[in-house]
Amino acid sequence: MIELLIVIYKPDLPQLKAVLEAAHTAQAEGVPVRARLWHNDIVPSPSSPTVQLGQDFSQRGLQVFVGGGEGNLGFGEGINCMLAQSNADYVLVLNQDAVPEPGALLHLWKTASEDPANVAAWEMRQIPYEHPKAYDPVTLDTEWVSGAAVLLRTSAVKTLKGFEPRIFMYGEDVDLSWRLRVAGFRLRYLARSAVVHPTYSKAEEVKPLQVLGGIYANLCLRARYSGHRRILQGISMACAELMVPESFP
Repeated sequence: MIELLIVIYKPDLPQLKAVLEAAHTAQAEGVPVRARLWHNDIVPSPSSPTVQLGQDFSQRGLQVFVGGGEGNLGFGEGINCMLAQSNADYVLVLNQDAVPEPGALLHLWKTASEDPANVAAWEMRQIPYEHPKAYDPVTLDTEWVSGAAVLLRTSAVKTLKGFEPRIFMYGEDVDLSWRLRVAGFRLRYLARSAVVHPTYSKAEEVKPLQVLGGIYANLCLRARYSGHRRILQGISMACAELMVPESFP
């Protein structure tokens, strides 16, 4: 069983509906799938649009659970709350605007089902714009997986207690990736399983929150995993960011 885990924050309902529609189509293709939504923006009520959307899909055969309402916990902690409630073999962490391509979830499910137990994560390709991704072209192994669209082996992630809650957003996926690898697990990148993720309107677009969150996460990861030299290097890099011309106000 695959359970979709989607953190909700002021969602675009047509996009969210498209995500669930893709899951419903995959279910018809034989993929055992259900979905769980977690509100980081409002306290969901029976009249909430997302609750109504979930009920519509549940009536069509795709189980959808809606929770949240505990404030903006951040991306990783929102996923952790849903992870604690899940008993599925795999959880598919998806951004609320990442719509799986036709056949992508079926390929993802077949690959994960056939992979050995030491594989804990399968990242999906993002289109039209992808972050730089280095991976072995033969084994498809990669050093880290993006939390925007990644299938995780539930038992492995629960062993590590999920995402680091102190990283609010950006970098929590790198931290989890490294902890999985330290625990002996492999991570894979599946270019044939893609999601349409219009998070960027153009190539190399700069997002203020991503830049600032990335700098913070970089320093946190250096503090957790490296020595004093790497920490000082990170601080100098952060200071250098303040000296270059501003890419946003």
